[in-house]
Amino acid sequence: MSGLQAAMSKQSSCTTVWKTCSHRLSSTISAAAQPPTNPFPRISSFAHRFALASASGPKLPRFKRPSRRSVSLTVFAIGASAFALSFLYPDQIEWLNKAGTRASRVVWTSLSIAADYKWALRSGVVAELQRADEADGTDRLEELYSVVHRRSAEKMLHVFQQNGGVYIKLGQHLNALVYLLPFEYTDTFKVLQDQCPPTPMKSVREVILSETGSELEELFENFDETPIGVASLAQVHYATLKSNKQQPVAIKIQHPELQSDAPMDTALCAFIVRTIKPIFPEFELMWLAEEMAVALPQELDFRMEAANIETVRGNFRGDAVFFVPNVFWATKRILVEEFVHGVKVDNLAAMKVHAIDPLDISEVLSRIFSKMLFWDGFVHCDPHPGNIIIRPRTRNWYEFSIISKLLGLNPYNFEMVLLDHGLYRSIPSSLRLDFCHLWIALIRFDEAKVKHYAGRIFEVPTRTSSVTESKKGLTASLKEIDPNIDPHRLFASMLTGRPWNVIAQEGSKEDTNAPSTAFLSDMNASSAGLASLRTQHEKTTVIQKVAKRKFLSAITKIMAVLPREVLLIIKTNDILRSVDRRLGVTGSAGGGKSGKKVGCGGGGDSSDPEVDDQMIQDIVGKRMVRRFAWMVWYCSVAIRDERMQRAENVIQWGEAWMDSFGVLVRLLVMEVIAP
Repeated sequence: MSGLQAAMSKQSSCTTVWKTCSHRLSSTISAAAQPPTNPFPRISSFAHRFALASASGPKLPRFKRPSRRSVSLTVFAIGASAFALSFLYPDQIEWLNKAGTRASRVVWTSLSIAADYKWALRSGVVAELQRADEADGTDRLEELYSVVHRRSAEKMLHVFQQNGGVYIKLGQHLNALVYLLPFEYTDTFKVLQDQCPPTPMKSVREVILSETGSELEELFENFDETPIGVASLAQVHYATLKSNKQQPVAIKIQHPELQSDAPMDTALCAFIVRTIKPIFPEFELMWLAEEMAVALPQELDFRMEAANIETVRGNFRGDAVFFVPNVFWATKRILVEEFVHGVKVDNLAAMKVHAIDPLDISEVLSRIFSKMLFWDGFVHCDPHPGNIIIRPRTRNWYEFSIISKLLGLNPYNFEMVLLDHGLYRSIPSSLRLDFCHLWIALIRFDEAKVKHYAGRIFEVPTRTSSVTESKKGLTASLKEIDPNIDPHRLFASMLTGRPWNVIAQEGSKEDTNAPSTAFLSDMNASSAGLASLRTQHEKTTVIQKVAKRKFLSAITKIMAVLPREVLLIIKTNDILRSVDRRLGVTGSAGGGKSGKKVGCGGGGDSSDPEVDDQMIQDIVGKRMVRRFAWMVWYCSVAIRDERMQRAENVIQWGEAWMDSFGVLVRLLVMEVIAP
């Protein structure tokens, strides 16, 4: 009995334990099934309310795999929509496709160049090469920079050639900055001067019809379908007018895709520059994108070019040497002007056939652009060799130098024709006068005045506040790059393309407070300062200095704070110097005068064995002085006009007039002394 009671008691205990465990398990399961409580009751967040609603709400339905029919219908609908869009808006779809392709090329190339510079010139490699160069006196770091520059320039060249149009124009502008950019870039981009694909004749007809509302045959009696010249923005055809069958004309027709591509391309260039700036903060290149945004719309409107032509014709009315073709009519994308026969300014073989002296051409070119810059304040900013034509002429017996110039006749056996007037820049009067004073100070080497007037040019108001801030710390930032760099000296070298030590070679020790005519009083100044011959050694030295990263960084900082007008002037000066190089008048034995038994081929060849290199240097040196004398003349005339306007009495007015008259007298004397 006791055993039975014990067994029953044990069973009861087990039942009790089982019930207890079952109750606890069910409580735990029930608690887990309840919605979670907010541990922070005072915080009623959206996420917490969403979690409560999700936990207590109905379960989401399971994802149902779409049927083949629904997939097929969706694909068909997308394809039909794309086909309809391409049918209804073919031009827009084609433009989007083309724009995306062009943009992707530029973005990818920019990122590739940035990554190349960052990786190849990472801090560890640069520090190691610097230590090695200091130890054994080599230039391996500069050689590495040269390799990376060349590699990057070739990448840029490839994308410029692929995209064409505006990018070809950009490459041509960069090619002209010989003394401002690394040699690897300017040397690589020189192929772009002659690599512009022509527009097909079908597109030419469409442009003519769109611009005039008439077919080509209704406007022109004859039309040569083969262009006589193709540039980055337009091409030129020879034709005769329907209204005047005897009048040959040159028809400038804009490439049709530029009107749609140009806004995107300029915006993309600005975007790329802004993207690269944080990667290379030492290089200020925003000025380039800003200048393109301002200049390109002017060049793409041929009506503005026609207005520029009329302005420059008025400025040079009565000039017997300089000629600008007459414009018959113009629209936004078509310009019809007088056709001019002649040869390119750098065609030395043709110059030799016609006995035209390259030194005469260089002097006339210098005179024309000195007048534009210092007196008129209206400057042609794209004078590359393709835009300068030399038209040979027969000189009359009475047209010798002094008499013909006094009578306003042409003393040369050629006329100079200037083409492509799309890119001009008007120089404000105050800036123009500062330039006049600066150039006189440079020619006479008055460093105090060079520093003063360079500082005035640096302080010209600009568009953006960021540029104004950078102007305030320009000297300090240049000193951080190199303590020996002075802003006014570097700016003078940028403007003239000559090293400061060449500018500083004084030919006369006269009082620096004397009038500007003092420079012309010493005819032995041909070997002094800016009037000295540019040797190959000097050119190599300048290019090597520009290639060094510290000078390149300093140059870009100065260019970032300069007024845009000054940047175009610097570019124009570089282009004119390149024309002189092609004429062969800047070396140690540049071309001479055929009438003096010195070969006119531009390379210093002599037709007489008795004429040695020293004689050639003497002749070219005196002619270089005469070139700079013309600059002094136009500077003095501009300053004279300013002084006469500010004159308070007749004496001051007469002093200003007599000062410029003294320059004229010395110029006439120079016509007799210089060959």
